[in-house]
Amino acid sequence: MKKIIILFSLILLQSATSVAQGAWSQKASMGGLARHRPFTFSIGLRGYLGCGWNGVTMYGDFWEYDPASNSWQQKADYPAGPRLSAFGFSIGNKGYAGTGLDEFLYSQSDFYEYNPITNSWSAKASFPGTPIFAASATVVGTKAYVCFGDDWDLGYMRYNNLWEYNPSTNAWAFKSPCPGFPRRDAVAFTIGTKAYFGTGNDDSYLETSDFWEYSPATDTWTQKANFAGTDRSQAVGFAINGKGYIGTGGQLDEQDFFEYDPNTNSWRGVDIFPGSGRENSAALVIDNRAYVTCGTNGINYRDLWEFNPYMITKTVERLIEMNISVYPNPMKEKATIELTSSKKIINASWQLMDSQGKQVASENISELKFQINKNNLTSGIYLLNIKNDQHIIASKKIIIQ
Repeated sequence: MKKIIILFSLILLQSATSVAQGAWSQKASMGGLARHRPFTFSIGLRGYLGCGWNGVTMYGDFWEYDPASNSWQQKADYPAGPRLSAFGFSIGNKGYAGTGLDEFLYSQSDFYEYNPITNSWSAKASFPGTPIFAASATVVGTKAYVCFGDDWDLGYMRYNNLWEYNPSTNAWAFKSPCPGFPRRDAVAFTIGTKAYFGTGNDDSYLETSDFWEYSPATDTWTQKANFAGTDRSQAVGFAINGKGYIGTGGQLDEQDFFEYDPNTNSWRGVDIFPGSGRENSAALVIDNRAYVTCGTNGINYRDLWEFNPYMITKTVERLIEMNISVYPNPMKEKATIELTSSKKIINASWQLMDSQGKQVASENISELKFQINKNNLTSGIYLLNIKNDQHIIASKKIIIQ
């Protein structure tokens, strides 16, 4: 009889794991219409999401999510009206949001505070830098840190400036810029007393995987181990229980997720995002659970997924380390590509992507040294991806003259 009971318990456990899809479980879809590029923050045991757009229509609505009842409730609209790619964060029992593109696609610097008790917004000191969108924000202690962004109106110029906001004085202060290149659509999160920023795309729309730690105590930056996935922007990032997480986004609207451990300065792959691959989603953390919603891959979404780090069932270390040498670079008529791999690659191929993320050439690889010809490609900056069994394992910028 005992054996039967144990077997029955195992069957129930397997069934529950299957439904939950490892660390992920689906929750009630976001209350508004499907969209991407909204802002988010959490206050206490509630999460908040506002604005965004669907590629045509921009939104100014604002929603509250209650994990206890798994339900959404509409709240007071964002006071500045429709907005996309604003930043959001919370400090204490107040939420904050600002900048972004308005419905006429002009960059803004306005900044607001949300009070959940009165369900009301109030204007605060405007962001002091150039009006921007797609900046990254996180909170360390009682102060917020906003970095990067794109001005749009001045020729898509990216920034690497860092600004600190102090809600007790309603004042902004300029801090040491990030040593990495200017960018937009990067991720940011906080672990302990340090802020972390990484990924994003530069003025040529080329994506990166560099990763940086910022110490408010000393106003200094330290470069850390590169993000273990492919170069990307428009991903989501969050931190829970001393670990950081980055996933989705990128040129191929990825579903992968990676965990960062600051103690070992290392990454590992964890359970992939079970929703459709996408970019420009939104994430927030409530009571040691993360929530990812919205986003687009040409189709806009409003599904909501909860991530529980205690339920991670799959971990994957980065199995292949690869270096790519390109010469000459810039190239005129052709370039030689030489790969150095830590392990054998199978079903390998290369693909060349233009600055808009469109594949313009590809070919299977039979040797670790091969040539790429210009053919009919126009001059510009391209991204060479090396794929192993359909997974991108390395990337390199190539300039064609």
